[in-house]
This record gives sequence, C-alpha cells and structure tokens, in this order.
Amino acid sequence: MTGTGTPWVTNQTKDGPAVLADSEFGRFISGGYYLVRPVKRPDSFSALLPETLVTVSPCIGEVGPRCSWESDWGRLTLEQQKTDATECGVPAEELPELLNSINNIVERTTLPQGLQTCQEPPQVMPFGFSSFVIASAFYEQFAPPTLLLGIGLHASLVPLLNEQRRRDINNGYGLIERIGQRQTLRPGQVLGFEPLGFEAMSFHSWICNYFPESVDKELRIKPAANGFISDFADALEVTEHIRNAGGEPAIWLPWLVVQYGLGSRDV
Repeated sequence: MTGTGTPWVTNQTKDGPAVLADSEFGRFISGGYYLVRPVKRPDSFSALLPETLVTVSPCIGEVGPRCSWESDWGRLTLEQQKTDATECGVPAEELPELLNSINNIVERTTLPQGLQTCQEPPQVMPFGFSSFVIASAFYEQFAPPTLLLGIGLHASLVPLLNEQRRRDINNGYGLIERIGQRQTLRPGQVLGFEPLGFEAMSFHSWICNYFPESVDKELRIKPAANGFISDFADALEVTEHIRNAGGEPAIWLPWLVVQYGLGSRDV
C-alpha cells in the first residue's frame, strides 16, 4: 500500500513495474475494483514468485466482494443480506451499520456517466465493484488490511476478448458487459500485468496454473520481484502461451493491475 512500507509492493526497479502517466491510463478499460488479501505463497508454487502473493484470482486468496454491494439491498431478505455480508468477510452483527453506510455512500456518490443509467444488476457481475468511487469509500470504511486493486484491459484487446467468448461457460457474460461500459481505469500505483482467465464470473491466474516455470523455460520471461509481469508485450506473449499450452478453458488476457491507498478518491 502506498506509503505504508508493506513488503509485497515493490518500488520501481529495472525489473519492476512501469510508471504510467495519468494520460496513459486512458488506454485501459476498467475491469472492476477488488478487495484483495495478500497470501503466503503455497509450497507447490514456483519459487520464481515472491513469498507473499497478490492476485485478483480467488483461486489463491481472498478476493471480493463476491456479492453485489452496489445493488439495492432492499430487495434481499435479511437472511440473504447476512449471507452476502458473511461471504464478503463482514460479521453478521455489523450488518446494520454496513447497510446504512452503503446506502449513504451510494446516495452521495456521483457515478460516471455510463453507470448513472446502467447500474450493474446483481446477476451481471457479482464480483468486485464497477464504480471506483464506491469501491474506495467502502475500502476506507471497512476493508483494511486488505488491498484495493483495479484491473484494466488495453482497449486494443477488446476484439480478442470477444473472440474468446466461447472459452467461458457463460460466453463472457458479466465481463463483456462491464468492459462494454468503457469506463477508464482509475490512475494509481502500477503493480504490473497479471495474465488472468475469466470463467464463470471470476478469474483464474497464470500463477495458479503453474505456468511461471514453463514461461521462464520456453519464453525466457520471468515475473518481477512483486510477482507481476512488467512488460505489456511480455504479458501478451504469456497469455498466448497459456491458451496454446492447455490452460484452463477461460478468456485469457493480460490485465494491468493498479493499487490504491487510503484517500485515493481525492487524488
């Protein structure tokens, strides 16, 4: 997290993530904002990866919310609300405060133009936040010590996303709609690129598919010190390798991963 000296975020080095100017973020379409808890690297994972992993894939660690915070919770029963809150790591006894705070956040939030009339219904993409403003407000009030991450798809890769729809059991449903909103990824601290495979409204990661070793051997591409891929062209090559080498059936693409600290709404 910016300014906190946490060990899983590296400063820029010659093999670290690039720094993007704010104008360059305009090339990346937001795939959502996620609360991520760093996890210890499993013993079975490649030693090329750092001891502490940060990933948007829930196959490895805790990533959320996996419920629809931005939806109208008034349509859910109390039991459904408790279930959703528990799945997102909020104790049931804190639910009343949570609901009140979310309602206040949503009411005072000015959503981007595309979301004002196209709020994501729960059944479209109940994973992560579509609005950065709501995500950061929730993060500041409830989420630390998790990280707030955003992912962005380079606009040039939208056709490749659509070409792979049939690799997902739901034909890309959820992600297609989110990318279709064409919301620019919010500028923040660039961590690098993570090859992710979208399937059933969630993501697989190249690191949970044991690809770092084969990528190093066949492509001579290694992850940076923080576990991400520093170069966009390298990340593209890795995702192509995954598709051709029998990766899980999914929509595999390289996603820019960005981290936000407390107070990011004012940046």
